[in-house]
Parts: sequence; C-alpha cells; structure tokens
Amino acid sequence: MSLLTFAMLYVADLSAKLFGLKRSPPPFLFLLTLKSHFQKYLYRGVNFASGGSGILRETGSNLITQFTSVRDNFTAMIGPAATEALLSKSLFFISVGSNDIFDYFSSKCKTPEEKFISNMISVYCKHIKNLYRLGARKFGIINVPAVGCCPSQRLVQKQINGFNNVDSACCGTGTLNAQGRCNLTAYLCPNRPDYLFWDLFHPTQKASNLSAQTLYNGPQYYVSPINFAQLAKNN
Repeated sequence: MSLLTFAMLYVADLSAKLFGLKRSPPPFLFLLTLKSHFQKYLYRGVNFASGGSGILRETGSNLITQFTSVRDNFTAMIGPAATEALLSKSLFFISVGSNDIFDYFSSKCKTPEEKFISNMISVYCKHIKNLYRLGARKFGIINVPAVGCCPSQRLVQKQINGFNNVDSACCGTGTLNAQGRCNLTAYLCPNRPDYLFWDLFHPTQKASNLSAQTLYNGPQYYVSPINFAQLAKNN
C-alpha cells in the first residue's frame, strides 16, 4: 500500500503512524534531490503538500504534474499493468481549500460568495477527475474546516462572545494571541493540550491528533461513508 497525501500538514504525519508506517511519506520535492534513488523511495509513498497550497492557486495544477511524474516513474519500473494495479490500491488523502477561503476574505474579493464557492468546487472536481484519469481510485477527502473559528478570523469579527481556548491561539501576541505570529518573543500558553489552535491559523498537536484518530477510525457520523481504516481494507 502506498500513501499519497496532498496538503495535510501535521495530520499527515499522525495518520501515517496509524497506518503502521514508521515515518510520514517523504515530500515529492525532497525525493527529486535523491536523483538516482528517486524511484526506489517512491514505494514509501509521496507527500505532495506545499506551504500555502490551494485549490485555485498554481499548487493545484502542480500536484497533478508531480503525480504524473510519480506515475510515469512507476510505469518505467514495473510496467503499465502493475502500475495501474498499485495505484488502484493506493490511498490518496487530500486536504485543501482553507487558504483559498482565507484569500477570498482577506482580498475583499467582489465575487459573490456563492459564485466563489461554486468555482472552487468546480476546480476541485477537475483536479479529482485528473487524478482518477491517472489511476487514483481510493480517495480520502478531508473537508475544509470551519476557518471562521481560527483566531485570525475571530479577531476581525465585530462581536465575540465568551473568549476561550477555542477562540484564542496558544502562541502569539495581542488580542486572542492573533495579532502577531508565534516567535521567540510571543506569549506561549503553559497548558498547550487545552488549546485547539497553536497560532493564529494552525491547530495544536493535540487537535491534530484528535483529527487523525477520527479520520482513521471514527464513526460514520464524522467520517462518511467509511473511515480511513475501512478504506485501506476495502481492496
């Protein structure tokens, strides 16, 4: 089984452990630096995540190009039929879209919200169809989280009732620890496991671990139609 991930950040590392892997799949760009050993390490899975990735950004098209390269290398090593069989049993986990929404609100885009979301979904479906065309069959699609709960977004809302650890970041500066980024001079909360957010955007390790556990073996109420563990067994 190969584990291929797209823009999952820390949750990808925790999910890899739940699948019994010793380490998270290596980044695609790192594998390129291995040159002659590139093909050898492909069997460990590939992580196509990139900082600041998005559905509507250039990274959306880049991941298809990068996956095509991986597919072509497998074909060169084991042939078309074996590559098709391998990819059909591989797991493709995708989590992307948050940055697109952040961009939409921060840029004060004049496109109506409904039209923007519709365009996002259309482009997302196009990427999924391209991956399917290239041999991917088993997808784990992670919904865009409630980005309005992030400290960075809570900060700009006109009314905030009941400040608590869900609203505020563990590490940062200013109101809700969301007016400045986490750095050596920022305030660091003493009770990190009690917080949902580490900084103004990203979840804490505790929150990421809960997410990974739920995605892996959570009930249908949270993961539908089946969870990641069931997806892996369904070969």
